[in-house]
Amino acid sequence: MARVLIVGGGYIGKPLAYALAKEGNRVFVIRRSDDLYDHGNISLIKGDIFDLKELPEVDAVIYLISADARSETCYQSAYIDGPDRIWDLCKNNPPKRFMFASSTAVYPFNDGSWVDEATVLPKATEMNGKCLQEAEKQIFTFQCDQVITRIGGIYGPNRYYVIDMIKKGRLHMTEHPTYTNRIHQADCVRALHHLFDLPDVMPVYNLVDSSPTTVNELLSWLSTSLGIYSPIPSQAEEHFKSKSNKQVSNARLLETFFEFKYPSFREGYEPLLEAK
Repeated sequence: MARVLIVGGGYIGKPLAYALAKEGNRVFVIRRSDDLYDHGNISLIKGDIFDLKELPEVDAVIYLISADARSETCYQSAYIDGPDRIWDLCKNNPPKRFMFASSTAVYPFNDGSWVDEATVLPKATEMNGKCLQEAEKQIFTFQCDQVITRIGGIYGPNRYYVIDMIKKGRLHMTEHPTYTNRIHQADCVRALHHLFDLPDVMPVYNLVDSSPTTVNELLSWLSTSLGIYSPIPSQAEEHFKSKSNKQVSNARLLETFFEFKYPSFREGYEPLLEAK
């Protein structure tokens, strides 16, 4: 079994650590705060990645750190300086594979078009897209198998922002509906685990479900399910706003025989609505 370093033990990193450990892998998790991992195959490395002086020798790194805030400084630290620091600490015994959690924000399109991993990327105009495009270029300089996962909006247990905003009457349909690309937490974890297990991988995979959905369809379905009236866009005081509008394909992931537990937002949100 493999020795794996997960950088970031949060919403995705913690369940991924357990999934890998249950398969017999030796898992090391870096996070800044204490947390309980009650599995003998998991070891916590507590600390800021920029303060660490050494790391255990591992076969693979899965980098899952996200920015502390939506600012250029935080994005630079999380997505460019962070991976560079981890690679520097590993360079004497480099891992065979480095998996990096990027985002569909690297696709700077707002015309509703379909995009996939082979789409030529124009230079991003938004800060987050610019930073992540640069981060991906850096990952490709690492001397190992690089796997970049462009992850859509993650939703799931304990993430009820959209539901709560609808209940408060603060999130309504828009006269200019845009597409959203989402993935349930469980499927995100399962997809990362699946790609980790693959012996041969492509350099980039989109991690989104099989149903890009307009925000109006999403909000209308959720409002109806909650029994809440959703005004037509022209009468709404506050509209859903997005600077991005594209449909992200997950065909490459499906070609690896990955199967989604929640192929669309409907299957994913149903248990969340029951929990609320």
